[in-house]
Amino acid sequence: MSLRPLFVTQVYEASLAAGRGWSDFNAQLIDVIHGYDVGLFFAPPVTYNIEHALPNKFFEFVQARIGVIIGPSVEMTPYIEQFGFGAVVGGWQVDDLALVLEK
Repeated sequence: MSLRPLFVTQVYEASLAAGRGWSDFNAQLIDVIHGYDVGLFFAPPVTYNIEHALPNKFFEFVQARIGVIIGPSVEMTPYIEQFGFGAVVGGWQVDDLALVLEK
């Protein structure tokens, strides 16, 4: 059984049928993400790896040209602060996230 969500499998198979592959799949993914207003990555740092994560999803949000909201991440915060394309939540509590989402 695949761990991939059904829609990912369907889009990938359509890309293969059209003679393309993952590069076309990634382009389609960015187009889908672009239809949203904001991308949210809020993963409390319960392990070293999560604390220092710089996930692909973060860059997909940027490439799709949507706003990005993150928790106070060690690795992602400097990008948000330097380039101003989103907001950094003040803490890891749900109430902290709600304050940013209500703005």
